[in-house]
This record gives sequence, C-alpha cells and structure tokens, in this order.
Amino acid sequence: MLLKHHQTFYLSLILLLTPAVFAYGAENILQNKSTMPSTVLTKKISSEILPKEGAPFENAEYFATIGEEVVPIEASIFSSRKTLLKKDFSSSYRPEIENINICETTNLQPEISCLLTTTISQGLNIKRIAIFQIDKKKLKNYLIALNKTSQKKPSNVHLKADENGNIIITKKEQYGSTLDIDKILNNALEYFGDLPTKKNIVLPIKKISPTLTSDNYQEMGIKKRIGHGESNFRGSPKNRIHNIHVATSKFEGIVVPPGETFSFIKNLGEVNGDTGYKEELVIKNHKTIPEFGGGVCQVSTTMFRSAVNAGLKISERRNHAYPVQYYSPQGTDATVYIPKPDLQFVNDTPGYILIQPYFNGTILTFDIFGTSDGRQVETEGPTLLKRTPDGGRKYVWWQIIKDKEGNQIAKNGFWSFYHNAASYHGGNHDTKLTSKPKNWSSKEWKKYKRENGM
Repeated sequence: MLLKHHQTFYLSLILLLTPAVFAYGAENILQNKSTMPSTVLTKKISSEILPKEGAPFENAEYFATIGEEVVPIEASIFSSRKTLLKKDFSSSYRPEIENINICETTNLQPEISCLLTTTISQGLNIKRIAIFQIDKKKLKNYLIALNKTSQKKPSNVHLKADENGNIIITKKEQYGSTLDIDKILNNALEYFGDLPTKKNIVLPIKKISPTLTSDNYQEMGIKKRIGHGESNFRGSPKNRIHNIHVATSKFEGIVVPPGETFSFIKNLGEVNGDTGYKEELVIKNHKTIPEFGGGVCQVSTTMFRSAVNAGLKISERRNHAYPVQYYSPQGTDATVYIPKPDLQFVNDTPGYILIQPYFNGTILTFDIFGTSDGRQVETEGPTLLKRTPDGGRKYVWWQIIKDKEGNQIAKNGFWSFYHNAASYHGGNHDTKLTSKPKNWSSKEWKKYKRENGM
C-alpha cells in the first residue's frame, strides 16, 4: 500500500494496536447515515461543486401560506446545508477536490486516522456531496411558536334576545384554524427539502370547529334567555370606556357546560398595554391610582348581576373597597383583580349556558342563555343596613330562588362593606395624584382635580 507523506511505519504500528477503529475509518470517509441522530432528516441536493458552504442558505427567503395569511419562515433555525466527502472509484469519474489530503472526520474516525489510512488512489477519487438537513426537534419547536401567532381561534354564534325574550342570531359562527404540526413533521423534507433563493410553500392546517353553531345551539340547551344584567358607565373618561370595550370582547360567546364553574379572571386573560388596555384609575393597596385596565370591574359587575338574576350559584364575589358611582345601586357590584379577587359562578342548570354581552350607548348588558328548569328568581334590595361614624356603609342584596311550584329553595345574601371614599383619594395627600397621568386628556385631569379639591 502506497501511503502519503511516508507514514507507513506509523500506520503499521497503529493498525496493529487498534485494527477495529481504522478498519471502520478506511471504509467510511462519508459519515454513515446510521450514526446520525434520529431526529435529523437528510436529503442529497447535488454532487456538483458548490459555492462557499452556507452562502446560498444564508440568503434564502422562505414564505409560507397559512390559511389566508402569508408569513416569512426562518428556515436557518431548524435546517442547514452541509458538504460531505465520498470515495468514487468509477472509471469515468474525475476528482472534484484538489486537496487530496482533505478528510471528513467523525467521532469514530479521528482526523489522524483518516490521514493515515487514505491512499493516494482514494484521495484522487474523493467526491463532494451537498446535503440538506432538518432537525425535527428544532422544527417542531419552531412550528409551535409559529402556530401561536398564526392560528385563528373559532368564535361561537352570537345570539341576542328580542323584546319578548326569544333568541335571534346576530352573527354566525366563525371556524378557526391551526397548523397541522404532525403532518408537517412527517413530511418535513417535502415542504422544506430545497433551498432556492426564494420559495413559497403552503403549510397544511386543520380547521377548528366552534362549540356553538347556528345548527347545534338549541341541541346544547341554549333555548331561551335565563339571565339579564345591566350597568351604565355614563360620564366615564375615554380611557375607561376603551378598557370596558376591550374587556367585554373577551366574553363574547363564552359557553359554560353544565356543572362547570365559570371564572371571570381565567377568561379575562392578561391586562396590560400589550393586550390593548390603557391606564385608568383603579383601587389598589388602599389607594386610587392609574393602572392598565381601570374600568374592567364595570364588566364583572354587569356579569355578576346577570348571573344573580339567572339564579346561578355564585361561588366567589367581593365588593369594591368604597362605593363607585358607576355601580349604582351600591351593593350589586363585583370587583376583580388578577389573580384575586375573582368572580365565579356555577352552571347548575340542566344544559349549557351562553354568555353574550352587547352595548346600547353607555349601557352595558350581559344576557345568559340556557335551559330553564323552572326555577323562579327574585332579588330583594340592596338594603343599607348600617352607617359607621367614619363614613363606611354596609349593604345586603338577596337572591331568592323558588322551584317551578313556587316553593323557596334558596336565599343567598351578598354582603357589601364599603369604606369612606375620602380615605382612598381626596382626603389623604399620599393617595392624591399630583400630576396628569399618561394618556389622560386635559378635560379628564381637570375633572379629577375638581372632584378632589385641587
């Protein structure tokens, strides 16, 4: 055997010591496919000499159509190009590599073993092969992240009660969609198997059906209006009105199965600037301060009233720290703040219930639709029970439930203890705003100063 660089002696010595390793090395200049991780998909692109490795890939532009949306795909996150070397002893083959000493090393074949075991004949017949690799684990993580921004949530049919309490459809249901991640992973090379300068691909999606449709809402027990609640936010600053509309949109068409507990906080989601809210006054830490989401309690208060009038079991509710004019009559409000306090009630009716809000000017309404089991609901109060010397007040509002024969089966009291509002703003210098909050208009700031004697 003719060896390069007069390395016969060293090769003979090493071969005697470790014959198994170099036998493997002598037969495998190209990395054996069986040694590649199972999560890596490999596809041969070309055997031609390529430009500088990585250059075409770095400039590649992928765009994917997902439903009706076209989004850019950062393929470099989960895929790559690589050049491998292979021996080709066909008589018609001419070498593609000038440097016959070049070696492709692996964990099982160190570089020195490659150099020592490669003959001149083998070196003159080395072939360059370009392959494209996809890491399925990285691709899966990429698709999951992509799906969070590209998926379309379904929306239930919108219902409303007419003047007689009958249900009418105001907006048909909308189907959603999500990436078919399993299908993409199983056919990854089909979708991402080439790297041209530009490529548009269509990624498969799965349709998501809404829970409630125009065809099935009656079958699910949505047959009539069983609860109704209203509140008036007239006189609210523009930021507060904005926040009320944003929060209300989170509860359009929510369906609660029988026996399940509804949580206002869970369905509300995050409240901050990124989720569309603006700064407005909230009650926090014994102060009245501007914070994202001021006015959300208008929504929880209205929903609370509707649930009480529907005769549903209220499992969690708390009143505000002091009386707020937008929640008149006092004693019928429900304050919320992430994560607590929350407003929760149980669907103890025989069928599904649908929560549907809508606006009529400055009046916010929540209707609850479902199946009546014959229960009759009356409310009593709210009644002012006590005034304290420091300006505090105590109220009670009763929910009286009777069966279809008119027999009383429950009487639930909602107790409210209010402090003097002056201790939260206006009467305490530490809780009084000293400068106009961000996003307040001059008119809103003047109103605040007038109400607080500034």
